[in-house]
Amino acid sequence: MSIEALAEKSLPKINELLPNASTSGAYCLGVICCLAWRDGIEPPATLLDMAAKCPSPEQAVALYDEFRALRSGARG
Repeated sequence: MSIEALAEKSLPKINELLPNASTSGAYCLGVICCLAWRDGIEPPATLLDMAAKCPSPEQAVALYDEFRALRSGARG
């Protein structure tokens, strides 16, 4: 799936979260979306919820890395 298609699918949840996100949360939401879309993944709503509450870009990257590790482990 293309980045554009993944972004289109994610936009409703992103638009729901942005009004209540802090500045750093909004930035972290963007970081996680970019990482996920680059990897061809539609970020799940729970990951986006956590991203919107994330206090720093470094923690957003760590959160995404943990998500990827869990996702890889679930695949076997």
